[in-house]
Amino acid sequence: MKKIYLILMLLLASLFVVSCQNEGEITEDRFDYSFSFNNDYMYAYIAINISTETEEEAHSVRDQVESIYRMYHELTTSYDPLDENSDYLENIYSINQQKNQKLEIDKELYDLLVYAEEIKSLSNGYFDISIGKVVDAWKDIITPEEDPQIGDTVFLLDDEVYVEVTGINLQNGRISVENYTDTFAFYEYKQDITTEAFNLTIDKVNQIDTEDFNIILTEENQKYYIEIQGEDIKLDLGAISKGYATQKVYDLFVELGIEYFSVSAGSSSIVVGKHPIRESGKYWIELANPILGPNYSEAYGTFYTSNNSITTSGNYEKYVIYGGNRYHHIVSPLTKQPAHFYHTVTLIGPNAGLLDALSTALFSMPKAELEAWILEHQEELQIDIITFNQDRTISKYLINDIDEDF
Repeated sequence: MKKIYLILMLLLASLFVVSCQNEGEITEDRFDYSFSFNNDYMYAYIAINISTETEEEAHSVRDQVESIYRMYHELTTSYDPLDENSDYLENIYSINQQKNQKLEIDKELYDLLVYAEEIKSLSNGYFDISIGKVVDAWKDIITPEEDPQIGDTVFLLDDEVYVEVTGINLQNGRISVENYTDTFAFYEYKQDITTEAFNLTIDKVNQIDTEDFNIILTEENQKYYIEIQGEDIKLDLGAISKGYATQKVYDLFVELGIEYFSVSAGSSSIVVGKHPIRESGKYWIELANPILGPNYSEAYGTFYTSNNSITTSGNYEKYVIYGGNRYHHIVSPLTKQPAHFYHTVTLIGPNAGLLDALSTALFSMPKAELEAWILEHQEELQIDIITFNQDRTISKYLINDIDEDF
C-alpha cells in the first residue's frame, strides 16, 4: 500500500562495496560483502551489506537471508498462486479465492496475520489488511504515465502549486513550456484525472461494504487456520510484509552476532546495525524532499542512527492530480480514500515490521488525532516520528537520542 523514498547514504569511504554482482573484499580481518535481490522478492529491490569473519560465512548468511525473503514473498503475495510443488499450505492469493472457508495455513503466515490484526487495534483501525479491493480501486486510476508529447496539456509543479500549461516542447530530455520562465524535468510532470474518472472511483469504493469484513484466526492442536468473511473482502499485506520480513533478517543478524550491516528493502524500509568505519557507529540517513520528486537528490532533513529501523510512507512515488491534491494508494480504511494531511511520515524505531504498518496507519490520521496517538503510545513503543506536512512544514516528535539536522 505504499511506499516512498529514504536515501541511505553510505559514504565513499565506507568499507562496504555496493554491488549487484555479490562481490566482497577483505578489510582489516573482515569480509565485507554486498549483495542484492533485484525485484525477486517483495516486489522491491533489496540491497544488503554485511561484515563477517570469512567469505564462507558471508555466503551462508546470504542464503539464509534469501530464504527469509523468499518465504514471506510466497506466503504474502496477493498476485500469484503458490507453485504446485510449494511446501506451503496457502498464501494470501489462494486465501482471497476461498472466502467463507476455514483454511489451514502455515504458522509463519498465521503469526504475521495475528500481528497485523494487533496493529489494527493499536492504530484505532487505521491499519487494515482487509481493504485490498478498495486499494485496488484507487490503484486503477494511478497508472504509469507516458511521456508527454509536444503540444500536450500537462500539470507542472511550480513551487507548491500545480500549474496547468499547454504547448510543451521537449529539449534534451526535459520539458520546457512556451511562455513559461522555468524548465521542468519529466518526473515533475503529473497528469490530472477527469471528474468522470474520479467520480467513478468514488462510486466503486462506496459500493464496497467494509462493515461486513471479518478475519477469523484460530489455533487448534498446534495447527493454524484462517477464515475470511465478506463479499468484497480482499487481504493485502503490502503494507507490512516487507518490513516484517526485513525485521526477521535483522533478528538473524543479531542472532549470528553480525555487528556491521545495512539493509535497504526497497526505497522505503531500512534497517542498520553499526557503521563499520565511523567512530560513532552511526549511519547517515537523508530524507528525500517529497515536493521535488523521487529523482531529486535534495533532502529536507538528515539524521544519524545505528541499530535501528527507518520506514517512510508518502504520496509522491505514484499519484495523479485531482482538485489540486495528490491521489495515491495509501488509503484510509475509515474514509476509503487517500488522505491529504502529510506528504511523508517517517518512523524510526526498533521493529521494521511494526514501523512498516504504523507508517501507513499514521499517514491517514488527521494531525490532532496523530498527536493524541503519539501521546498515548510513543514512549511505550520507543519510536520517533517525523512528518512532512501538506503545508510544507516539518513536525518532529523525537524522544530518543538521535543526532539530526532539519
